[in-house]
Amino acid sequence: MQNLTQRLANRKDFAEAIQAVTSQQGVSVDGVWGSSCALVAAGICSGAQQQPPVNLVVLAHDKMVDDFRDDLLLFSDRRSIHFPVVNSGKTRDSYYNDDVHGDRIRVLKNLMAFDDMPLAEPLLVVTSIQALLQPVPEKESLRQATRTLETGQRVDIDELQRWFIENGYHATSAIELPGEFSRHGGILDIFAPEWDQPIRVEFWDDNIESMRLFDVRTQRSIETRSQLELTSIRVFYQGQDHLASYLPNGSCATLVELGELDRQAREYIGRATDFQQCHGVEQVLATLMKFGHLVVSGLATGTLEHDVTLAIESVERFQGDVDSISLQVEQIGNDHNLVIVCPTEAEIQRMQEILLETRAADRGRIEYLVGYLKQGFHWVSEKTVVLSVGELFQRTQLRRRNIRQTGRPLDSFNDLRDGELIVHLAHGIGRYRGLELLEKDGCQAEHLVIEFHGGTRVYVPA
Repeated sequence: MQNLTQRLANRKDFAEAIQAVTSQQGVSVDGVWGSSCALVAAGICSGAQQQPPVNLVVLAHDKMVDDFRDDLLLFSDRRSIHFPVVNSGKTRDSYYNDDVHGDRIRVLKNLMAFDDMPLAEPLLVVTSIQALLQPVPEKESLRQATRTLETGQRVDIDELQRWFIENGYHATSAIELPGEFSRHGGILDIFAPEWDQPIRVEFWDDNIESMRLFDVRTQRSIETRSQLELTSIRVFYQGQDHLASYLPNGSCATLVELGELDRQAREYIGRATDFQQCHGVEQVLATLMKFGHLVVSGLATGTLEHDVTLAIESVERFQGDVDSISLQVEQIGNDHNLVIVCPTEAEIQRMQEILLETRAADRGRIEYLVGYLKQGFHWVSEKTVVLSVGELFQRTQLRRRNIRQTGRPLDSFNDLRDGELIVHLAHGIGRYRGLELLEKDGCQAEHLVIEFHGGTRVYVPA
């Protein structure tokens, strides 16, 4: 559907909006519904002669990010990354194997790369207003907390091992989780929190002979690396900086439903246990608006230097049965083009068979795409309707997310460490809080202590 993105960028009013954003001005875009928000975010990056190196998209909730990024894949070929919100109840002891902190540091280091390579690959960074309120390390602190290893480099392995311990890494006999390292003679296995895979560093005397990514389960090598960066875990929870200070010059921000962003930010600060460390809402928004920015909303706001109104509407509800769908597709195809987004090629083949006899199909008015679309929309001025196959059949599309696999079955309760996430079959996900002796019927027995949301503890007989 990137042809839709180009059609948007070629509109006179939107082309003027792109020029305004690249000139560090603000643009209000209203009449935007459903997944067309991602179309607008992609469009602002596609039509400019001097494309912004980073477009920071801000949503009202962190839970909206995955669906928004799925939508972006349909409208843009830019790489998108997620800057997540940190659980406000996190303790420093649990940072070393926390995916969220690893993801945040990964994003910051991606943005720092523009300092050394101004022509680095452009990025779409998608985040929530809650994540923006939380502090990040100062850029210089992060730079100083990072060290580089290269093949052929002379390194004191004992000194490197001490550096890991002093900087928050956990020594173990065999690494399984991010934030761990393991030494066996002249071999050092390292799993930094911001990495997707661990790396095995082999030494010959004090020289690094090789560095290879490997699979933590099979121990098989994946690929060779000549250089790697190691960042102190302790820097994760230090500093009072703001994400916007990492944005390279010429970047822009896309703020989706500004009123809702403001409301959700204030609610978050009101309930956060560490609200004293959070940035103020006005400060966050004012910092972002120093960059070129879009304020995207369903209803007109008209408060910025430039205003664009897109004639985009929500789509009507479909009946869900084959006969009704065919009839409604016929009606749409009379004077509109229809794009149907399906999760698999098999779903596309099925829809083609269902709609084969329709005039819309015969006229070539139906386009099929593989992907995930959160919410369809009707672009009135372009006579185009975009739908997911789930909306046609009134069913929820479930996607199995590709996440870093860090869980493992337990061989012994002794393998557990305080603060680790575990799954109780009856109660779900909780945190392990150690072992306690409890007395029952005159007998003492050892129990595992599991803490759940809200501080509730369950004692499980060992």
